[in-house]
Amino acid sequence: MHPQIDLPFGLSLHSYGLMLATGLLLALLLTLREGRRLRIPEDFIYNLAFWAMLSGILGSRLFYVIVHFGDQYSGRPLDLLKIWQGGLVFYGGFIGAVIVSWIYIRRKGYNFWRVADMAVPGVALGLVFGRIGCTMAGCCYGKVCPADFPFPLVFPEWTVGRPGVALYPTQPMSSLNALLLFSILWFVTRKRRVFEGMQTVIFLGYYAITRGLIELLRDRMGDESMYTLLRFSDARLRDHPQWVERTFDKLIAFDTLATDGTTAVLRISESQLVGVLMLVLAVVLFFVLRRRYPLTKAEQ
Repeated sequence: MHPQIDLPFGLSLHSYGLMLATGLLLALLLTLREGRRLRIPEDFIYNLAFWAMLSGILGSRLFYVIVHFGDQYSGRPLDLLKIWQGGLVFYGGFIGAVIVSWIYIRRKGYNFWRVADMAVPGVALGLVFGRIGCTMAGCCYGKVCPADFPFPLVFPEWTVGRPGVALYPTQPMSSLNALLLFSILWFVTRKRRVFEGMQTVIFLGYYAITRGLIELLRDRMGDESMYTLLRFSDARLRDHPQWVERTFDKLIAFDTLATDGTTAVLRISESQLVGVLMLVLAVVLFFVLRRRYPLTKAEQ
């Protein structure tokens, strides 16, 4: 948990930026290797990687700034540039990179889904190191965990996390989750594709579900906005408010369900909302791409 790594001659590196750069480099090397297998030229991959990385970083920062501009950046415009202090949202970067990559790939005449399948294992591997950077910097921290939780995470005062309190280890959990996703994409399904885009569909569906579950343990105070998904009130709540607590006590603990005894409000974070949309997209793409772009054994 060192936001800065000291170097000789009084120099230092921000650990978050170092891990992010490491993840991007490994993602590129992995994509080049897969590109050779799929017979996609290296110069095309290098150019695509440049635009995808640039748009991904800008998109992830823009998503965060739009959500938090009023409370964090109003009157402090220079803070917009301090990405080493955190403030990069994966979903924003993913959306930005996909839009720019789609434009570039179509202009060059390649099948977008074939190229996407080539790239997503590297994206998953890059996420592993990105979340290690989150751990070292202290951002994206979890909620306070129970005393008997076996693997708590306690941040020191010099990180941007919540110091001196036992928290759920959401950053290491996210890193291990991304490592499992990478393992599935690289070792299990990579040479077993039955249609163009299958790797991409697996990535979207898996990440949407698991990220949504980890979000239940995230401390979203001042980090993400909560949106009301469902509001209901009836006689059972007015006459028996304890019914809500017995039925939804876990959701209440996760700040997903709030109640004042007469009205229950089901809430969802912005990341969970995007994750739901991503999961719906994955299901739709599964049926569309399986029918439109089937692969033979020779093409896999």
